[in-house]
Amino acid sequence: MIAERIRQTRSFLAGEGLGPFLVRALAGSGAVRLAAMAGSFAVGVQLARMLGVVNYGYYGLALSIITIVGIPAELGISRVVTREVAAASAVADNGRIFGALHWARRTVLVLSLIMAMLVIAGAYLVGERRPEVPTLALLLGAPMIPLMALARLNGGALQGLHHVVRGQIPANLLRPVFLSIGLFAAYALGIRVGVSEAMALNSIVAALVAIVAYAWLRQRLPDRTVTEFVPTARRWLASAIPMALTDGMRVLQTELSILLVGIIAAPAAVGLFRVANATATVAAAAVPMVVHVALPVTARLYAEKDRVRLQKAVSAFAFAQFTGVLLLSLPLLIIPATLLGLVFGDDFAPAATALRILAAGQIANAFFGPNAPLLNMTHHEQRVTRAMGIALVLNILGVIGLTLLWGMTGAALAFVGALICWNVLAWIDSRRLLGIETSILGLRAAL
Repeated sequence: MIAERIRQTRSFLAGEGLGPFLVRALAGSGAVRLAAMAGSFAVGVQLARMLGVVNYGYYGLALSIITIVGIPAELGISRVVTREVAAASAVADNGRIFGALHWARRTVLVLSLIMAMLVIAGAYLVGERRPEVPTLALLLGAPMIPLMALARLNGGALQGLHHVVRGQIPANLLRPVFLSIGLFAAYALGIRVGVSEAMALNSIVAALVAIVAYAWLRQRLPDRTVTEFVPTARRWLASAIPMALTDGMRVLQTELSILLVGIIAAPAAVGLFRVANATATVAAAAVPMVVHVALPVTARLYAEKDRVRLQKAVSAFAFAQFTGVLLLSLPLLIIPATLLGLVFGDDFAPAATALRILAAGQIANAFFGPNAPLLNMTHHEQRVTRAMGIALVLNILGVIGLTLLWGMTGAALAFVGALICWNVLAWIDSRRLLGIETSILGLRAAL
């Protein structure tokens, strides 16, 4: 009986249908995300112990600035590439695949180099007036902007070609793993790592990641039988801008919260809030894991006009991400101070209350399912931008007001409020525009 069950399971997983593909993709994405989570956590622990609370706060400020400035460098193009490559590969339209890649690489390279130069120029100008700003760290971290933009673009193309797991590995797994190895090597060799050295190491790792992503994509592209450029760049750009605004506002909700806490409070508070947010984000690893699988699958099923299978897939994604986030977040809700003190050191234990709030917010986020990815992949990206814009305004106002009242605990409450806000709006739009229930409430109907 057991042998027969094993044989049936193997036969199912080897199948070509949607179910076997989703199981393989989710399992593979889960393995990548768990490994990436371990790598990111190791990096956070290493940097927190090497730099201390204050310098870790300065590192967080520098990394937040690089991340925010890097948003226009990608312009949401990696998501457009995933959608277009997935739709084109479904009908074997190689010309469209290469046309999208050619346009995306050229556009991203130009934008990212411009933004990197702006960071360098801004660091020099601000550094003369504000010596406390980590100017050298910004200069050494500027190369991350074009390198990571290209890495994510090539990873998005791999996902569109149905190499869902492999497309996530460079930017999500290799980056923290290489960074952790570099920090360990510096410690073993007795090299002092400060804020500037940590940012320089980030840039070196970004170069390695970009090379790997490019090589993997080149090996898996179809034969280039059609070489002419497909003249739909204006339409792609029209889709990319709302997605860029969406991704940008999602990042800004985190990074602006950190910057505002630093302005209103102190660098030490930034370090505490960043550790709490990073820990809660690690516990929510199931959400990006599911999103990377959901993007090409929903784009393909929508292009095929298969609404029944689309609902089933979305419900499966919702259940997977909610279950994963809930299980990983429980320890953070029960013993946050103990975990923070044990892992990061006793100086970081005061972030426990903020961690509890942020973990609860990630559970609520997972409950609503992959609403934003669904809208983005079905040409309703403007609705996601609207929801994110409203939430961003609420987040900024909330962080300013609540941080003044309750410090980083208030900032955590504001962040979670904004997170729930855009989820509710995107959930309503998914039901109204597509007739798809994205939350875990749709699981019973789909079954």
